[in-house]
Amino acid sequence: MKIDVNISFDQREAPRWAQNLTKTVSQILENQEKMIMPTLDELQAKAEATLAAVTAETDLNNAIAKIVNDQRATIVDLKAQLEAAGTDAAKLQALSDTMDAILAADTANDKIVADAITANTPPA
Repeated sequence: MKIDVNISFDQREAPRWAQNLTKTVSQILENQEKMIMPTLDELQAKAEATLAAVTAETDLNNAIAKIVNDQRATIVDLKAQLEAAGTDAAKLQALSDTMDAILAADTANDKIVADAITANTPPA
């Protein structure tokens, strides 16, 4: 069983404080959804910011994964070259030169990764 009771009165006959209270409650009810619920534009802005953060993190993760995978391939290749070189001085020198070049590239990669991490890491 449901009972609804509706009481109304002529506001012109109500005391001034009751009229002010009614007006205030009406304003609160009108603004309730505006104040509690974010606007669609606010939600869109938050969604875009989240997407940008996820994209930046994904790009950074992919860059780091590529460096790690490339390093693994380089180590496997160097190991094969070392075994093939045996004791041949010219081949060993060529391998040493290659390793020096890899070291130089690694140093450059370290800076690239460090710069990317710094640029894409939000402050604490």
